[in-house]
Amino acid sequence: MDSTVTAVLNLLEIFLVPLIIFLMQRGMGRKLDDFDNKREQAREEQKKNRELDTEWHDSMTAGMRAMLRAELISEYRKAKQNKYASTTTKEYVEKIETAYAKLGGNGLGKAMYEEIMSLPSEPLTITNDN
Repeated sequence: MDSTVTAVLNLLEIFLVPLIIFLMQRGMGRKLDDFDNKREQAREEQKKNRELDTEWHDSMTAGMRAMLRAELISEYRKAKQNKYASTTTKEYVEKIETAYAKLGGNGLGKAMYEEIMSLPSEPLTITNDN
């Protein structure tokens, strides 16, 4: 009887232990697959967030550039109409043009800036020496 029990236990060890190991590994494999899927979902979410951040940044940059351009045009028209630009105006326009250029503004901003800078800093006064 002892040898029969030993033989059965040996058979169980030969067949049952590998089966148990196989089933445990299969369960762990599912858990790893779930982990991999969640990690991939997190990566996709991060990629989507980066794309949204880039889109937001591009929109903000374009909006700021448009506002600076409008302000530069306004200052240009005033200065051309008055035929002079005060030192304060020139400093202001310089800051606007610098920011506009850094945001990707075109040569129009530089041209207006240069014209404003070439204007006198005070209005011309005409004197009658009669």
